[in-house]
Amino acid sequence: MYLITSSLHQISTQSAGCSTETHNFDSEFNTDEQQVILQKLNKASDEELSQYSRLTKRKALDLVSYRTNHGNFETLSDVMQVKGFGPTLLNSICKNIVNNKMSKGSTAARYVIDRTKVHPRYISNQKPPHILACNLQADSISWLHMASDLNVVDWKHEILFERIRAKYDHILYQNKLWDMVRELPDAEVCVMEEPVSRNTNKQVLTAVTLNKARMDAIFTTLMTHRHNTDYPLTHTVYKIRPNVIGEYFNLLVGGERVSARQIVIDTSRGQCRYSHGVYIPTPILDEYYEQRSGVQEQMAACLLQAVTFYHLLTESSKEVSELEEVA
Repeated sequence: MYLITSSLHQISTQSAGCSTETHNFDSEFNTDEQQVILQKLNKASDEELSQYSRLTKRKALDLVSYRTNHGNFETLSDVMQVKGFGPTLLNSICKNIVNNKMSKGSTAARYVIDRTKVHPRYISNQKPPHILACNLQADSISWLHMASDLNVVDWKHEILFERIRAKYDHILYQNKLWDMVRELPDAEVCVMEEPVSRNTNKQVLTAVTLNKARMDAIFTTLMTHRHNTDYPLTHTVYKIRPNVIGEYFNLLVGGERVSARQIVIDTSRGQCRYSHGVYIPTPILDEYYEQRSGVQEQMAACLLQAVTFYHLLTESSKEVSELEEVA
């Protein structure tokens, strides 16, 4: 009896030790990094997985075979259920995925935009065929649908509420935003600009600002879930960091961004070197000019977001090409 009890205690202790190690392993990567890793491990083919350093063809096949038979990995620790994947090897593989470190002779992702410019970090081997740029306000939304050839497909401003609301009603906000999200055009990537936080002592303005932040969170969630029911979620909404757009279009004066409407005028005339190649069809441009100046400013922000994102993709692709030439 003593031997049985002692053995059970030893097994229990070992299990507890394993659980602790697993917990520590998961905590080595933040939430965004874990989602990037899990998305790659759950979605990539064995051919794609074997491109990463420390992931041999055999181990990549074992991963794909395991997830086919048992379902997607829900946590990083689940991967250790695959034969041959201990914590040391898995930790190394996870770091290589996060850092996009490939095996010798493999090609890195063609498009990588780091977190200093876009959140979350954007990594892909293909340029998205379409981008949806959105500017969400407390009572309205402006959006622009752009193709990868920089042709503007559509450009709209839509009213959500007849007046700005200081009182928060989560059902009303959710229903309004969901109705709007369902009508937005499909795009592989949705880009927005991170809002600049400003301090205010006025209670009403503070309430409106808080509601705007809630709307932003609801909108981001709905857009992410719109055509995405898998776990982990595939990020489709990317926030461009403050000042990145202003710096690219040279719109910053004293740290503040000035009007973007002149950029639209210059772009339509082919006179803006920052948006070279952008084409706005005349009917769409006419509809833009029919709006009042404040709405034009919001719509112009969408154009700048889309152009900046495609510019960042182009720059990252050039960097990869230069590295390949050096290699």
